[in-house]
Amino acid sequence: MNEIERPAEVIDLIDQFHGRERALSALFVLLVMAVYLVAYFSTPLLVSTGIAIVILLIVRTPIYQSYGSIKLQTPMTETAVIESFSGPTPPVLGFQWGVADAISIEDGTVNCETSYLFGVRSVIVAIDATVDDTSDGKTRVTLDVTEDETPWGTYTCTITTDGEHAIVDIDYRSNRRFGLRRLPQQLLASRYRDAILETQGFAVVERESHVGL
Repeated sequence: MNEIERPAEVIDLIDQFHGRERALSALFVLLVMAVYLVAYFSTPLLVSTGIAIVILLIVRTPIYQSYGSIKLQTPMTETAVIESFSGPTPPVLGFQWGVADAISIEDGTVNCETSYLFGVRSVIVAIDATVDDTSDGKTRVTLDVTEDETPWGTYTCTITTDGEHAIVDIDYRSNRRFGLRRLPQQLLASRYRDAILETQGFAVVERESHVGL
């Protein structure tokens, strides 16, 4: 098992994100509690109990998936980009390896382990990279991501060059659904995604993000 070093600039951005994410999550909890308390003091107990159950289901039930595309440009060579995306810290997965307490490689799989609840529990995000050539001669890196062996997301990265820059076209889709309690976190993360890529030498040319049921 080999420990993997990560870019310090990315770690700084991730730390900044998590500081704000904790504050936003606390605000979201307070908002949900406020809605419940209004119902509690203005309706009969049975009704307010029913409202509490409905609120809990709405917040926690997996409802939506995210998907989209990203186009990146970099002065790096095409070979260097392929190595970067198929290596232990794929640029597009900065949020996954950036938050990890430890990163290791076992049997070709990158494992990002993160502990929480003061170390009582932990989660392992595994990244499997596959490199192949498309029918038109382009190089494709497919990143299959799992969380505790459960499918999490897939990133298909097609790498080409325009003669001066390497171009990376990425199509991504989550392989699981998320509850509304995760929406504030994802909205905040959208403010950091481009900066995380830019600190690694990739300019974001285009980005399309979608949420669907």
